[in-house]
Order: sequence, then C-alpha cells, then structure tokens
Amino acid sequence: MKLLLVPGNNSLSHVAKCAALEAALSRRGHSVLIAVTRPYSGFLQRLSLSHTIIPDIQESGGGALPSISWFRSQKLLERCIRAEIDLLRAFRPDRAIGIFRFTLKVSAAYVGIPYDAVSCGCMMPDVDEVLGFGPDEQRAEDQAFYLGNFFRFAARRMGAVMERFGIKKIRDIRH
Repeated sequence: MKLLLVPGNNSLSHVAKCAALEAALSRRGHSVLIAVTRPYSGFLQRLSLSHTIIPDIQESGGGALPSISWFRSQKLLERCIRAEIDLLRAFRPDRAIGIFRFTLKVSAAYVGIPYDAVSCGCMMPDVDEVLGFGPDEQRAEDQAFYLGNFFRFAARRMGAVMERFGIKKIRDIRH
C-alpha cells in the first residue's frame, strides 16, 4: 500500500511521529512518503527518510502553539491545499495521513483519496475537556472559551476555501 504522511509543521514532534510511522509501515512492506516544509527536511535527511517539501499554513505562525495566523490568509490556505492536491495526484497514495495537518483532509477529499488523522484528545470534536486543566481548576472555563473561539474562527476561514473546492463547510476546525 502507498501511504502519504503529512505533519503539521509547527512542531518537530509532529514530524518525528511521521518518522516513527514510516519506520513501522515500511517494515510491513508499505511504500511511504513524508511531506514536510523546508525547515524540517534536514531532520528527515539525517534519518535517511524519503520525503518531499510542501508549504504549510503553520509556517505563518512561527510558534509551536495553535495560532489564528494560520487561518488569516485565504491565499495561503488555498496555496497549501493546491500543493497537497498536486502531490496527491503525482504520488497517488492509497491513503493520506495527516498529523495535526488542517488542510490535508480537504485536499484528499477533493482528489478522492481516503484520509486518516493522527491527533491528540484535545483535537477530538466530542471532547469538552481543556488540555492541561483539571475539571474544577480555575481558568479552565476561560481557556475553553478561547479554544472554542479558535476552533470556530479557523473553521470559518477554512470553510470559505473549502467551498472553492466544492467541499462542504465545517463549523469547527476539528472536523
């Protein structure tokens, strides 16, 4: 099976997850390609892993934490989706797997390639807990409010681009 692994590029840990998945999948006989931004290419080269370079909305933030700057530019969102579509058409994987990659589900749906996601519990739409806070901890409610706003803002921005590709809009970026 041919698999494309595409991490969000705001954290080396997302890229490292791809490296671990690549090793496990390759041992099982799968053909795996990882797609990262230029700054992480050297890391994968040092591991002798086959990869390609594509843009990511997370490059715009410059930090490790989720940022509304990732979703401000409709042009950047569309450029990243178009780069992913080009890669999906060229590599022709059987499945695309995103690791905290907000645009890949749209690209895979557009091309008709099955998509899977690797993420943590805080990115599951049905989870109401705020990562890092106990149920009765002070400020957890404030943090939940801000995270909810982020999820909705990002979905509105992404939704406008999704419609251009004929994909149904979402109300929460975690979808």
